[in-house]
Amino acid sequence: MNSPDVPSRRFKSVAKKAGLGEFRLHDLRHTFATISLEAGVPIKVISERLGHSSVTTTMDIYSHVCSEFQRKAQKIFNQYLENN
Repeated sequence: MNSPDVPSRRFKSVAKKAGLGEFRLHDLRHTFATISLEAGVPIKVISERLGHSSVTTTMDIYSHVCSEFQRKAQKIFNQYLENN
């Protein structure tokens, strides 16, 4: 039976050959979650896809992305108030 880290080692090798440098298979999870959040996918859906036991786990890990959304939302709200 293959070691569980074989896919990670193979991915790391392919990424290096592709010129991505130090890029781990696990980094794809973070990329998926961040892009999904930016695209407006509901946090509950992202949490389920990542296999987190709760949305709180997902929010804790990706709070930096969510904080940026809060700033953007405030800016949009302020612009709305100024124009109406």
